Amino acid sequence: MAEVARGTTNDRPFVRTIYTIAARRFTGELTLDARGDIYKLAWHRGLVAGAAAPGVNGSLAARATAVFGVADASFVLEDVTTLKDDENDTPIDPRWLIFHGLLEHYDADRIQQETAILRTAAFRVGPNAVSQLEAYGFGDEDQPLVKRLLSQSWRLDDLLAEVPDIDPMRARKVVYALLATDALDVGDAAAAAAVPVTIKATGTPPPQRAPRRAAARAAPNKGDIAEAAGMRMMVQRKVQELQAGADHFVILGLERSATGAQVRAAYFELAKQLHPDRVRQLDLGKLTGPAGQVFARVNEAWGVLGDDARRAAYLSELAGGGADAGADEAKMLALLAAEEKFRLGEMAMRRSHFSQALEDFDKAVELNPAEGEHHAMAAWVRWMDARDKDAVAARVKRQFRKAIELSPLNPSVFYYRGKLAKDLGDDEAALYCFEKTLSLDAKHEPAFREKNAAVERLAKSSAGNK
Repeated sequence: MAEVARGTTNDRPFVRTIYTIAARRFTGELTLDARGDIYKLAWHRGLVAGAAAPGVNGSLAARATAVFGVADASFVLEDVTTLKDDENDTPIDPRWLIFHGLLEHYDADRIQQETAILRTAAFRVGPNAVSQLEAYGFGDEDQPLVKRLLSQSWRLDDLLAEVPDIDPMRARKVVYALLATDALDVGDAAAAAAVPVTIKATGTPPPQRAPRRAAARAAPNKGDIAEAAGMRMMVQRKVQELQAGADHFVILGLERSATGAQVRAAYFELAKQLHPDRVRQLDLGKLTGPAGQVFARVNEAWGVLGDDARRAAYLSELAGGGADAGADEAKMLALLAAEEKFRLGEMAMRRSHFSQALEDFDKAVELNPAEGEHHAMAAWVRWMDARDKDAVAARVKRQFRKAIELSPLNPSVFYYRGKLAKDLGDDEAALYCFEKTLSLDAKHEPAFREKNAAVERLAKSSAGNK
């Protein structure tokens, strides 16, 4: 038995932890400890083949999705299983598991927090994901949303406005399931995509949105110019509040004695001013991104203060010395942002866009410097992007050492360190790294191929020296 990874469900969005395990075609067991309640998922080559959850004795699906109801737990990932495969149930695709786990167990506040990036960033379904959509188990009620998703690039609020007949929270969960499983292209690449994904249509094409967008880009009138000036001042002030770790009341411009009605009024006034459509219309330039961050934070504040019970609990927390709650939330948002930057870096790297990947991975390191894989990927693409390899070799090696120190059980860290050693002509070091990768992930096929190639090179070198 070997421990592969250890952490908590709060280290990164839990759906990303599940998908990362699946994407590596892992075989073993994930165990969660939620204050003594033990949940288990048995994995076989990236599929969920068994599950156990306290008080849940139903189908494999019911037991497996129950893990998404765990809000705060520690976990251990090991390369052996104690659970028997469920002989009466077919192994579960992780994409189905993630979507249905979100449907059954994620509340509005958690969904809004973890999809905050999509309020300001454009996204579209990646071409390679179209053929995989059936794996999520989307229902008939989701199909209008899925069709709209496939038609063009979107921002989340725009998409929700196009499908008013679908429950907005369910729609967010559809989008989040796709985001969490790398089925969405996010950012400038998605916004600038010239060719939309094509699908087999059985009805008339969806209506075009060009007229409304053209109207939104019309030249502002004098009133808009004055409003834009006021908006810039407000956004700058709110950004300063965010940087200072402001609590929810400060973000909404309220005293802690504010009533529910006052909270509601303050929220809707700010939400109206900061709505992405209005921000784009006023053309705030460099403040557009910060305005989106403020908008996301305003919605988080509303999620807590707009509920009487949660507002009372939050006030108790602040009164009991919980004034660092704003800082804790800022840390959580930084971890989420780091994860998204890391995902964007992976997509850029797959396209050999190493300069863009380096920018994304470096930002991921800045936002979450405790994650070794972030350091490893930044080091690798820095090496790949450099024209003068000698000039960056020492820095890249140092960053790999840092990555291994932080994540000594991550196979990707050792795999890319082995790739670096291979490029540097150090086959002994490369072989060690590839063997270490395989000891952590026996199914890592690229490492297996690289190991064999390193063995062959060493054998030829040894024969030549005789």
